Amino acid sequence: MLTYVENGTEFTAEFGDINEAYYSSMETVLTEMVNLFQKEGSELYPKFQERIVRLETLSDGIGWGYHDFIREQIYVLETENEKRRNFDLLLTDIRRCLANSTQGGRYFVLYDASCNVGNFIEMLAQDVEKTRALLELMRLFRESRGPGNNVGEEKFMDQLACISRESCRQLEDAGLSRFPSLATKEDLPPEAKSACDVVRVLYDYAMECFQYKRSRDTFAGLRRSGAFHILESIGRMFDLTEIINKAGDFLLKRNNYDT
Repeated sequence: MLTYVENGTEFTAEFGDINEAYYSSMETVLTEMVNLFQKEGSELYPKFQERIVRLETLSDGIGWGYHDFIREQIYVLETENEKRRNFDLLLTDIRRCLANSTQGGRYFVLYDASCNVGNFIEMLAQDVEKTRALLELMRLFRESRGPGNNVGEEKFMDQLACISRESCRQLEDAGLSRFPSLATKEDLPPEAKSACDVVRVLYDYAMECFQYKRSRDTFAGLRRSGAFHILESIGRMFDLTEIINKAGDFLLKRNNYDT
């Protein structure tokens, strides 16, 4: 795809403007490529970034609105790439903080970081790999000790429920009906399939939280409550009635036992 757009742009830059259909063809291919990077190949974008950004220079002076279109698409990709990079940096900062229980201001660092995850909810609702990275961070929270752990993990559990709700909202906006189970069909649009993938990993993590045990775990009850809210959010688009009822009974019995 990229080679097609590159060759077409270089040709017209060297030999002059052609016709509208010529540029429309390249715009169609570029749009498809941008959608792939956004929905399925976000991790691959940095490998092609230099070539894609170069298209803006190559297309300078080309008419029919082609240069403006190229510039707009590059802006979209660069903005998304910057957001993913910022998210990765945020996770790195949190890991570093969790590893140091004596870090100054640790309570406020973890709380602020957990709040900042809210800036990435829409992205995470479509990106299963980034969501998996966030869940790995949640497992580090469970095992670490120190100031801010409980308040940070509580806020992060809230954010996971928000991601669940956003994924389900996107499925609703796609005009899809409520699914009878998490075993979704394979013939879904790419955006819907991505949202379903995110929902499934969040579901697995919520169920994992119900089974997790640790000595002197002061956050156990709140963690299970957070997991229950994740399941409730997923139940908006997936029929989890029986599982939610069982989880609610387990939560009630377990919390009574803990007290």
